[in-house]
Amino acid sequence: MKRSIFFKLLFGFSLIVIVLAGLILLFAYQPMRNYFIGISFTQLERLAVSLEPSILPYIDNAHFRELDAFVKSTGQKIDTRITVMNPDGVVIADSENDINTMENHRFRIEMQKALAGETGTAIRYSPTEHRQMLYVAVPLRKQNKVLCVVRTSIPFHNIDELLRTMKRRVGWATCATVSIGILFAAFFFLGFSMPLRELVRASRRVTEGDLGVRVSLKRQDEFGKLADSFNEMTNRLHLFFNALSAKNEEFNSIISSIREGLLVFDGKGRILMANKSFNEIAGMDQVIGKHFYEVIRSPEFSDLAEKILDQKNAVTGEIIIRNRIYLCSAVYLHTDEKIVCLFHDITELRRLERVKKDFVANVSHELKTPLTAIKGFVETVMDSADKETQRHLEIVGRNTDRLIRIVDDLLTLSEMEEKGFVLDLAEVDIKEVLKNALSFFEQKARDKGLALVLNIMTEVPAIQADRYRLEQLFINLLDNAVKYTEHGSIHITVKTQEKVLVIEIEDTGIGISEEHLPRIFERFYVADKSRSRKSGGTGLGLAIAKHIVHLHNGTITVTSTSGQGTKFTVTLPISRFPSV
Repeated sequence: MKRSIFFKLLFGFSLIVIVLAGLILLFAYQPMRNYFIGISFTQLERLAVSLEPSILPYIDNAHFRELDAFVKSTGQKIDTRITVMNPDGVVIADSENDINTMENHRFRIEMQKALAGETGTAIRYSPTEHRQMLYVAVPLRKQNKVLCVVRTSIPFHNIDELLRTMKRRVGWATCATVSIGILFAAFFFLGFSMPLRELVRASRRVTEGDLGVRVSLKRQDEFGKLADSFNEMTNRLHLFFNALSAKNEEFNSIISSIREGLLVFDGKGRILMANKSFNEIAGMDQVIGKHFYEVIRSPEFSDLAEKILDQKNAVTGEIIIRNRIYLCSAVYLHTDEKIVCLFHDITELRRLERVKKDFVANVSHELKTPLTAIKGFVETVMDSADKETQRHLEIVGRNTDRLIRIVDDLLTLSEMEEKGFVLDLAEVDIKEVLKNALSFFEQKARDKGLALVLNIMTEVPAIQADRYRLEQLFINLLDNAVKYTEHGSIHITVKTQEKVLVIEIEDTGIGISEEHLPRIFERFYVADKSRSRKSGGTGLGLAIAKHIVHLHNGTITVTSTSGQGTKFTVTLPISRFPSV
């Protein structure tokens, strides 16, 4: 059972007081005993000295019988035993016993000291009295000669009785004092603990949610200040929780109004928060408290959750839930160790993209046959046409060739964008691929006076890749470099860096303006449309290049300055390193 602070303080105080009182009684007894014994010795000595004028005349006249009568009479009056002994220890007078029956006292301790000229004292058992006695022996001198020794004594039990009486009175007084002290302490501790009880009661009500509780202590001490501080604290807490509740309601309203699904779960996968839109996505009314794999039965989402828990970073991916496609954006909160996921329904967008891709693929297939036929008929007619007609037919032929290239590129993009598209992977020597790609542009470079430089920085390992697609990638990049470079050179640099192969293609051409750089990998996007039309570009080469790099789990980036040239950087993962 828990004891209150009142009982703890009172018990501690009482224990200390009782122990101290007991120690005082214990250690005070011996000094008190010694004090009373000392007083008794002093009184007996003074009594013996006061008897000297009365006893000496009897000794001088040798009236020992009269001396014995005098001693008996005086001892009876003062209730003190008086004994007179000659220097030989023979008792010549005693107030209580017959001197003829008493033994020689020469060898008594007090007698020895008195014969030596000192006041002798002793506490010992008396064979004559058969009890403990207190003795004081004083020598009586005349002309520096000890005539006799006067010994006074009282029973020691008189002092013991006095000490016992004193102990009882002191004990009762101590008990009364301790009791009164404990009683006053009880009132004091009660007054001390009552404000604490009030504060504890109020604190308990605050923990139960009652922020309107107040403590009223009309005191000017620290308890009063503590009560004022407590009241101020609860008042501020009340205002704070009101504001927090308003913010929470506003937050819940905002979360509920979000059309995208919102999901928050902890590191163990337990769902902590979800909005109404997510409940509709999951097809459940209540998901909080469940694990996400009980609610979202999607392997893609399980992989995404595992990825973000491992990387502890932002992750984005497409997942399928109940035959709907969602773009899931997940963020890891390092402060709370929670994961926040936002689900965007992109089913319609992906359907439109699918329709668009199918349309482009179908149109491309349908256009390729008539375009091939047109090209054949144009070439046939040109042989028999006049010069004016041939000039017009050449224009038709060039545009037909451009349309055929566009159709071929669109078919290539459609093929690579298919979900089941698989690369024809094999061990590829990147040096051979680059040399083959460069061979297509050697004549064009010579015609324009350009230098093609292949620089292999280190020993280049073989990689697992699709040889045909890599050649297509580098041909597209080199085609752009030669096409948009009028003078200078084109450098191709190959190096290894942190388990990746880095290929840089840098030219000294016209460059690309900064505002065009973010969009150059889009379909049909060209920075210089007039020059692209003149050179016969389709606007799909860089889009194809980007798809090829991504299919190889690589990256492609571009840096350029208008009028100073362009550099494309391709990184490809190295599947194995050469043996050393």
